[in-house]
Amino acid sequence: MTKSLSMILWSGASLLSACASLEQQPDGYSTGWRRGQVLEIVRAGNSISAVVKDCREALPSGASYAQFAVVSYSFGGDPNLRKKLVVSVPAGLQGLGAGDWVSVNVADCALPLKRLPPA
Repeated sequence: MTKSLSMILWSGASLLSACASLEQQPDGYSTGWRRGQVLEIVRAGNSISAVVKDCREALPSGASYAQFAVVSYSFGGDPNLRKKLVVSVPAGLQGLGAGDWVSVNVADCALPLKRLPPA
């Protein structure tokens, strides 16, 4: 009985500490950042269907990007639940293509994607 109670307490403490560390990350989940995979690279005028959010339409005035990425990301913590987002690609980012892993901000379209290092 004591062993199972201590195991339950240890598990609970581990979960709480994991959640606390996630909240403290400046580019973490709570601030809108999601890990996603690039499906395709598109230009500003290309039409794209079935996306949840198209950041090309929500960019602040004066912001100009030549390329955008259609990114598939999971939501709700379930990797089987996927959404697509169109997000800007920074001008200096070379060689980005389909299949690359990136970090996108689903809350703020003014933030361009960030390439993640290969696993």
